[in-house]
Amino acid sequence: MSRSFPGEYTEHVIDLGVFVEEMTKRGFFPEERNRVVVACSGGPDSLFLLYLLWSCREPLRLDLSVLTCDHGLRASAKHEVLDVQQRAWSLGLPCAVRELDVPTNAQPGESIEMAARRLRRDAYAEVADAFGASSVALGHHLDDQAETILLRLSRGTGMRGAGGIKERAPLNEKVELLRPLLGYRRWDIEETLDVWGIEAFLDPSNASRDHVRNMMRLDVVPALEELNPGVVEHLGAFARELQEVEDWLSTEATERGKTCFEGNALHLEPWRFLPEVLQQRVLFGWFRKRGGNPEEVTRATWLALRSALQISTTTSRRWLLGGVTLVAEQDVLTAGLPTPDDPQIIPVDATTLQCAALGRELYVEPTVELDFRLANQHSLDGPLTAYIQMPDTGFELRTVQPGERYRQFGMKGSAKVSDLMINAKIPARLRPVWPVVASGDDIVWIPGFRVADAWQVTKFPCLRCTLEAGETHTLCG
Repeated sequence: MSRSFPGEYTEHVIDLGVFVEEMTKRGFFPEERNRVVVACSGGPDSLFLLYLLWSCREPLRLDLSVLTCDHGLRASAKHEVLDVQQRAWSLGLPCAVRELDVPTNAQPGESIEMAARRLRRDAYAEVADAFGASSVALGHHLDDQAETILLRLSRGTGMRGAGGIKERAPLNEKVELLRPLLGYRRWDIEETLDVWGIEAFLDPSNASRDHVRNMMRLDVVPALEELNPGVVEHLGAFARELQEVEDWLSTEATERGKTCFEGNALHLEPWRFLPEVLQQRVLFGWFRKRGGNPEEVTRATWLALRSALQISTTTSRRWLLGGVTLVAEQDVLTAGLPTPDDPQIIPVDATTLQCAALGRELYVEPTVELDFRLANQHSLDGPLTAYIQMPDTGFELRTVQPGERYRQFGMKGSAKVSDLMINAKIPARLRPVWPVVASGDDIVWIPGFRVADAWQVTKFPCLRCTLEAGETHTLCG
């Protein structure tokens, strides 16, 4: 077979013919879904994937386009994005560029890595739709798989997480994420690039041990390979076997869980008779269909919910998980959007008010001390604290009204509360029920934001207001 690039094959150079056969056998690019966006950063893995798929475009009948993103984290990224764009054009491929500006768009309490991943996925969906593509190809390889499994195991993952990265996974209802390189080692990719004479960008942050994944790649995996040189391949095989088990469990849960559903409700009495491992799958799938995102709920919270549902009670119980309100009543579990609370008067004495729609409490107490460490915490999962000038006529706890504006401390003017909430990444489901401390028609404080300019503390005593975090549930988008 003729090669698209010059060079002699060595032990680790990837054979294009073998790659085409493998992709065909595994049904990666069926003709009815052959429009593919290649996500390319300019690094070795994604750049290799771009040239590999371009070289195999005719036997695989691929209709390719390219996406490259500037995360706004490094000045050199603009040059790298331009280089990818020029490479794509030289191959005759359309290329979309997206500036993600991760530091600005990170949600409160969200790490830079998590924010970058979320914004990339949004870009994948948008660009795939623009190009009419049915899949987005990513450059993850076998070493990435091994690192991911080890990281998840070290953090206490369950079976789903231990299965690592999937070769194929849905991005949304129309677009699939594909990882054609998941069976190849890093050295396969680097040596093939060298033979092809292609020079990729190397992110200098990859050499820093400030990131846990880098420590896993630079220290832990090499140490394990000294014990067993085949450890990466073994972890890859483990992931494939576990994913097969997971696929079977999902199918089994779908069949055996049919007796648990009536309309949109999950009946808990038959659910409790399922094996524990199937209970989790049935609850997991039902929760996702109700609009929740189970991956964003902590494992401890997920286990606590499942444990609570094992107990049959006559009282009504509520949880807020993944932006969805769950209600268990008379052994029937339902889900829906939170219902706004009725307005409540806030007394100036120490008191606790229930924010039932969020499943959280607002604690209010007079104080003569300010702790700015508390006031500077902005994670939406709470607690969220503000110090407010003592009112003359009292405060009210309510939800935001349509069109309301708010001037928080440090702002030159007021802004629409709806815009502020969007910018702060308060989930859309929760904006209608997000609590507001008000004095008459004026907003005094919105948890997650600074106190209103006119209500900064100028004398004591003042009020300390804290929206506490929930005890048994996690606020998620």
